[in-house]
Amino acid sequence: QHLREQLDSLFREGVLGQRFTAGSREYELTGLADVRIWLPWPRAYEMRLEFRLQARTATEGMVGSLQLAPDLKQLNPIRPR
Repeated sequence: QHLREQLDSLFREGVLGQRFTAGSREYELTGLADVRIWLPWPRAYEMRLEFRLQARTATEGMVGSLQLAPDLKQLNPIRPR
């Protein structure tokens, strides 16, 4: 529960509303979905965190989901104005 609250807080304060380009489109991050936090084995110092970022196209305002590839270099963040 505490980790979920921390993740939500970090998202709201540091990521929500950020814009980035993927291909030729510009997107805005709007939320988190399908958050899962668990221990993959009985070691308290390791945990697994999975989530999906929700985004909408900045120009069309359409809401959708974005699954990030392991190589995040393909996303180009745009600084907020």
